[in-house]
Amino acid sequence: MSDNIIYSNNYKNIISGSVNERNGFFDFSTGIVNIVGNHLKGPELNLSVSFDHFKSLDMGLGFGLIFSLPYFDCSKSIFYTDQGVSVKLSGNDLTRPIEACLKNFKITFSNRIYKVKYHDGSIDEFKKSGNGKVAYLVKRSDSSGNSLFIHWNNDKLTKITDSNESEFLSLESASDKLGYELSLLSGRYFIYSKIKSDFSQIKVTTPYFIKGQYSQALSYDLAIRLSTNVGYYLIDRINLPNRSVQNIAYGENNDESLVGYNGKHYAVVKEHAIETGGSIIKRTIYDFKPVADGSEEYPYKKGYNAYGFGVTVSPVQGSDPTYSIVKPYFYKVIVTEFDHESQARVVESIYDKFHNLREQKKSFKGCAEIDSFYYYTNDDKDISGQESRFKLTKSVKKKYVEPNGLFETEEYRYDFDTFGNILSECDLTKRISIDYQYYDTRNSAVDGCPEYSDFIFFLKSQTITDLAEDTSLSRVVSYRKYGMIAGCILLESDANPYTDTSIKFAYHQSGADAGRLLTREVYLGAQQCSRQQFSYIEENIGLVVESSTFSDGVPGEHLSTRLELDKLTGQKVFIIANGAESRFEYYPDGRLKTEICSPGSINQAVRTFQYFDEEGWVDCSDQFNNIKRTVYDALGNVKSISLTIPNVVTDYTIESNTYNLLGQKISTTVYDTTTGNKSANRSWQLTTTYDYDGWMNVQHTYHPDGVVEFSIFEVINNKTISGIQGQNYTVTESDFVQRKQFNKIYDTNNILINSEEISFDGLDNIIQRTNGFGIKTAYSYDKMNRPTSLQTTFIDSEKNECNIFKEISYAAHDIGGECVESIIVNNKQLGRNTYDAFSRLREQEVNGKVTVMSYEPGKMTHYQVTKPDGKIVSSDYDPEFGIYTRTGSREQIPNLKGLVQQAFDSVTQSSIQYHYRFDGLLEREIINNEQWSYEYTLLGQPTISIMPGDNCEIIEYDDFMRIKSINDGINYTEYSDFDTFSRPQSVEVSGATPMNMTFDYTGLPRTMKSKLVQGDDILSEVENYTSDGKIETKITTLGQQELVENFEYDAMRRLVKYTASGSVELLSKDELGKEIVEQRFKFDNFGNIEEVTTFTLDQEMNVSTYHYNPDYPTQLYSIQHTNHEYSDLDFQHSYDHNGALCEDQNGNKYEYNDYGELVRVTNNQMIELTSYEYDAIGRLYKQFIPNEPAIEYQYANDNLVYLKQGELGVSSSIVNGRLVSKRFKTLDRELISDYLCNNSNSPLKVKRGNTISQQYSYTPYGLRT
Repeated sequence: MSDNIIYSNNYKNIISGSVNERNGFFDFSTGIVNIVGNHLKGPELNLSVSFDHFKSLDMGLGFGLIFSLPYFDCSKSIFYTDQGVSVKLSGNDLTRPIEACLKNFKITFSNRIYKVKYHDGSIDEFKKSGNGKVAYLVKRSDSSGNSLFIHWNNDKLTKITDSNESEFLSLESASDKLGYELSLLSGRYFIYSKIKSDFSQIKVTTPYFIKGQYSQALSYDLAIRLSTNVGYYLIDRINLPNRSVQNIAYGENNDESLVGYNGKHYAVVKEHAIETGGSIIKRTIYDFKPVADGSEEYPYKKGYNAYGFGVTVSPVQGSDPTYSIVKPYFYKVIVTEFDHESQARVVESIYDKFHNLREQKKSFKGCAEIDSFYYYTNDDKDISGQESRFKLTKSVKKKYVEPNGLFETEEYRYDFDTFGNILSECDLTKRISIDYQYYDTRNSAVDGCPEYSDFIFFLKSQTITDLAEDTSLSRVVSYRKYGMIAGCILLESDANPYTDTSIKFAYHQSGADAGRLLTREVYLGAQQCSRQQFSYIEENIGLVVESSTFSDGVPGEHLSTRLELDKLTGQKVFIIANGAESRFEYYPDGRLKTEICSPGSINQAVRTFQYFDEEGWVDCSDQFNNIKRTVYDALGNVKSISLTIPNVVTDYTIESNTYNLLGQKISTTVYDTTTGNKSANRSWQLTTTYDYDGWMNVQHTYHPDGVVEFSIFEVINNKTISGIQGQNYTVTESDFVQRKQFNKIYDTNNILINSEEISFDGLDNIIQRTNGFGIKTAYSYDKMNRPTSLQTTFIDSEKNECNIFKEISYAAHDIGGECVESIIVNNKQLGRNTYDAFSRLREQEVNGKVTVMSYEPGKMTHYQVTKPDGKIVSSDYDPEFGIYTRTGSREQIPNLKGLVQQAFDSVTQSSIQYHYRFDGLLEREIINNEQWSYEYTLLGQPTISIMPGDNCEIIEYDDFMRIKSINDGINYTEYSDFDTFSRPQSVEVSGATPMNMTFDYTGLPRTMKSKLVQGDDILSEVENYTSDGKIETKITTLGQQELVENFEYDAMRRLVKYTASGSVELLSKDELGKEIVEQRFKFDNFGNIEEVTTFTLDQEMNVSTYHYNPDYPTQLYSIQHTNHEYSDLDFQHSYDHNGALCEDQNGNKYEYNDYGELVRVTNNQMIELTSYEYDAIGRLYKQFIPNEPAIEYQYANDNLVYLKQGELGVSSSIVNGRLVSKRFKTLDRELISDYLCNNSNSPLKVKRGNTISQQYSYTPYGLRT
């Protein structure tokens, strides 16, 4: 089942109380509804309810609860937006701001209506009601004229509707006459609120779905009291719907409260704690009156605060009293939290008189991040002396300080116009600048934009400049033009002059769809690449959006998508694209209820979600009644995950997590248990713990078996040191000035063993990569940032400079960069792809031979492949699962999870049936009427496999879930003496082939030693490795025999020289049986072996030269030898149309099926030597040899485990990656062959039954001789 838990993010918002870190208020707010009016055309209105400490307004829910709506406070001449901005207006003319503010709105008054036009073209209308002290929002319109209407009865909100008379909210007294009931989204759900008559408690419920059933709904319960010290109401406690509690402690007496400019006292939060089940899960301590030490860049005096203590202010001059302070004025707030080790995380914030955050210092475990913010302010003047941009950030400086005092800085600069439009942003660390230009059509239209009075708003261009290069090379990446559509200015085109691409838009001109997108055309230069056309159908509760994509390059075809959205919420209800369908159902409050794939078909699959808010968990179930339960704490952290699987486990916890008071995960415990009928009962409980550095990142991970991972961040040079304690570690260092990244690997003695240097351009594209072996690769890109060429330079083993040039080209119409047309290496083209305008691969040319893909109109997947030899392979594609269900004669039937449940080949009659358990692991497979079965632990560790031919595998684990023993029916293997990294140092085998293996890992990563004792044979191997893990020397000792091998590599890490010395019996041998003492290898620019020089023990030499197809340089043509004892080989005319070898040096001919699989070998007289048959999924199934029983190949979970020829069956026993035994079994006889294999699993000795052991040797690259 899916681990996706995004559907439960609502729990992150259940903490609907927060502390205002400027003034110390504790505020409560909870979301009510998100409105998108007029069948999703707009406008939008996000509505929430919050607590009013001063009982200043009654908007319909009673004094104490207010809606988050903009309004005019006419008595104080202040305009409050719903974005938290307030502006002081003239008392005589509320259309005229009298304090500095952005010019992004304009107020007019007509017919008792205040109209606020914003710079994006939207308009809010306000009307005085009741006593006239407040003008409430009565209408909101977007730039296209779509409107929402907010209805009031005097000061009381009654309902919200749109131009289509859809009702989004209505408010009326509840049936108990004690509270109010909100009906939302035309009665889809309801919210109830009640304020106790003595104003000691407020209740706001979570959504419920039947009118009047508020008594059964969960709720936020606020405990309130009137503070006699400060004269207004405080929230002492909030009981949350999930049984958690927020407790708030205040400083409200004369010593602890804040004092304003007028001597009035204000309570501040001292401590905010969240409890669940009596345990505190988060505690925050606040200090709003810290000691002033005078060391800050922004000095403040004792008692300075957000209310203007210690200075004279004019309460009528600005929207906030402190705005009238003339001199510099700063105040500080300290917030402290503690982790589970009592380590304090302290955040110190300094604010100015305009409540701008000027400096913030975050300290934890000796590390500090100091952020300094600079604004368009003049600290020596009050609001009357400020420019309109005084609330906008001009620059940000970040300083990161290590415990040792060393520090690193970053700086960012910004520029805005007086309308609030960003003009430029510059990252001085990475030296990248982005500039923006806007149309100014306040007086008249210009080319590209119609007249737009009052404001500058519409973006004209966006330019990116790399300050580290020639600034004249700036690239304009966006150039926009607009048009007037149905009375609204809409985007008509967005061009990228740098890439020569553009998008053009057209809109419906009239009717119900006026202003909605009609077409979207994509151009590359003057060539139209694609055109999308949109239509809209309004149904009962849904808006259906149909889109069709066309291209002139594919005449007569189109790709279509159908999307249905809920007209009230905009949520996706149904989608069909490329033949795949999905439907979504929601609870009335908008949370996902059901996800249905392929609805109504035999492939219908369902996931259902249930939310248990009071308990704090979410259940996700499928149609098989498998349930995954995720439990959250009040902060949204995952506390535990449990599974219910019918007939397996019920509510079994598989994971639990603990967190500290900072919200950091400090431990994870995983629980597992055996399942199945044959497995012995066993359970595991494994705990991993974490600790954190001063930057709040995980620094150490302590695994249950003692392994310790570390990741240490050093802010200086942006360095990260990571690895596993006791092993190699990696150091990654970034230099933003040089635009370089350095990756280095060190051993446990801090000796550098490998390195890499990467250089980037200003857009983070790699432009050069150099490693410690001297390989340098330079990258070039086109204007779409696609790699077009790579030049790799290195010194080969003969000290010659080598260059490999790789050129990449893309399809002419391709903008996304995924349609690679060709790759050319050193002027040799390796092939060519041809794509159509829908980016479908049409032709693939390799070595002059063309494969053709055919498509049905409007489909993105092919139904037929025509191979170079003219053979046609047809196929069927299932869009619901995204897989091919038939290719040629092979068919696959998927189950509801998209896993293959049956495979069948209509030609060979091969069939395979698969049965899976709940998580998709294979539980049983039936191959041609023979059955395999598998068992696992609950979390998927294999325990038992039962296979035909008396084959099995039974695995036992120790307390740390490490493999303890394996019984494969031939041998019983025990693993013991695990080292620090859980590697077994001793492996004991009993059964058919008793043996003991010991491993010495102490020399890693440089040296590895192993010893194998099998009967009278003792095999010792010592392997020494290069810095990148390749074998450098190897000493093999078998009894009295010894072999010393040396391996040398070039810069590309290819084997270029091999030498061997020692006992003749162990020396590698070539095809003539001659002992090899040295081999040298040369490679061409394509990585092919070009030349092999071999020296043998008899002091002879042979140079083998390999020649390749000049038109297709990876296809071998011939091998020539200087020593005439070896036969030259010529394959030049031995390949078929598909590029497969069809004849060898002996005249044997090879035949292949439609899938490219070898099916027959005949000699030069056309007599069949052997033939092959494959099963339904392409695995070798049978081999036929004339006059002999067929050889059958049998697999378990795709691993070859059994061979059968007539009555003879052959099974293998593999231990620790080495073949140990083979069992040859007939109906009445059994023979065991003992194998003595080296670390590469190459048999050095084989003893068949009671016969004498036979010894083998190998070429340096593993070929048995």
